[in-house]
Amino acid sequence: MTSEDWRASYARSVAVFLNGAAITEPDPRGDPVTDSTFLLLFNAGADPITFTLPDRLGGDWEVVIDTTTPDGAPADDADVTPKAKLEVAGRAVMVLMSRT
Repeated sequence: MTSEDWRASYARSVAVFLNGAAITEPDPRGDPVTDSTFLLLFNAGADPITFTLPDRLGGDWEVVIDTTTPDGAPADDADVTPKAKLEVAGRAVMVLMSRT
């Protein structure tokens, strides 16, 4: 993204990929540390926005947090396969975990 992209008044969403296999810091014994891989979808705007899920990062996904529900549990079984379109409600966050 360019500096202008970050300052655009309409830009109210971002996706963050957290690769659990890319942790560079070892554990206290010097062994590699790995974790699950996550995709965080943030929508700060008032209107819903559609994200396209990546096709090479994480494989199939599972929604583990959806802030549109009272308890944060996933609202339903959305299509979370690679390249799927996933709508995130306004002022909401979805956290997806890779199944692979």
